[in-house]
Amino acid sequence: MEELLFTISIPTYNRKKLLERNLNNLEKLNFDIKKFEIIVVDDGSSDGTENFMTEFIKKSALNLTYIKKENGGKFSALNIAINEAK
Repeated sequence: MEELLFTISIPTYNRKKLLERNLNNLEKLNFDIKKFEIIVVDDGSSDGTENFMTEFIKKSALNLTYIKKENGGKFSALNIAINEAK
């Protein structure tokens, strides 16, 4: 595997539409997608985020990790992303 240059961490809570737009835009980047990873930490969303992410991961070429957790706030979600970052 190639060396990763950076990690994009996305904590989210009930913002499925914004998350979808952001991930779709990341797919369109003119940048080698093997050079970065994306970690989405879902902080207990109830708006269909989990179903969206399950389907998005199946079709996306992005280096993407999805983590669902109980609601605990933005900073707990960020800490999880930091711990998962390669």
